[in-house]
Amino acid sequence: MDIIKTNQLTRKYGKQYAVNNINLNVKEGSIYGFLGPNGAGKSTTIRMLLGLIKPTTGSVQILGKDLTKHRMEILSQVGSLVEAPSYYGHLTGYENLEAARRLLGAPKSRITEVLNIVRLNKAADKKVKNYSLGMKQRLGIATALLNKPKLLILDEPTNGLDPAGIQEIRELIKAMPKHDNMTVIISSHLLSEIEQMADQVGIINKGELIFQDSIDVLKEKSKPKLHIGVNRADQAFTFLKEQGYDAKLTDTRVIMEDADPVFAEKINYTLLSEGFRVNRLEEVKQSLEDIFIELTGVGESV
Repeated sequence: MDIIKTNQLTRKYGKQYAVNNINLNVKEGSIYGFLGPNGAGKSTTIRMLLGLIKPTTGSVQILGKDLTKHRMEILSQVGSLVEAPSYYGHLTGYENLEAARRLLGAPKSRITEVLNIVRLNKAADKKVKNYSLGMKQRLGIATALLNKPKLLILDEPTNGLDPAGIQEIRELIKAMPKHDNMTVIISSHLLSEIEQMADQVGIINKGELIFQDSIDVLKEKSKPKLHIGVNRADQAFTFLKEQGYDAKLTDTRVIMEDADPVFAEKINYTLLSEGFRVNRLEEVKQSLEDIFIELTGVGESV
């Protein structure tokens, strides 16, 4: 089942497209990594999913229902943390959660439950103004969990955290689907973060969804390739294509998708037999960062 399904979701500001005809499919119980450079349209999309801004065109279905027709019913089952968490610094963590609990109508026992989930039970009676940034983020997530949401949406939750804080949030998010079969969407501009948490990935760039599939499919793109240094590279490329091989040509090299040693030996023999001089056979593995650059035209983070 798709917890979220959008159809041609679009948001324009004047003549500028912030989000252009995107079709998200977020599976139940998954951690969906929503990845893209800063300014790519991630936050705009998330705001449309939460009903904070209206789409120019297109539709949003959450939990199998149309967001425009069942907004309050849907949002009562959604928790979110967008940008920095809101809190009262002069109150304790427990008191902050109590204030939010009353607004949501959640049972009082839920406070202890969410404090345990985000591992803030020992700091429950500490004033929030004395919390570290990572603890404040965890308190924000605890607040989002008070209503036992079926869907949790987190917009750049590791922004500004030190490595220890990032690790804390990462481990917390990875454990989320275990709680009440929860589905999590996490947005980020850091591929390395999404790679370590998500099982589904959507990549957005300049408002358009340019990739959506499992993290395994994205990793498959990083399989090693065989780079061949050969004289008359253009002629070698043409020859290999004529022999039925899947090959690509750069300025100086021929690239094959298969880097298996037995296959490399066969290609080497084939080229030598045809009179080409092979001076280099190299196995080159693309990193996920390389793939991100290839897909978006920018680096791992911007």
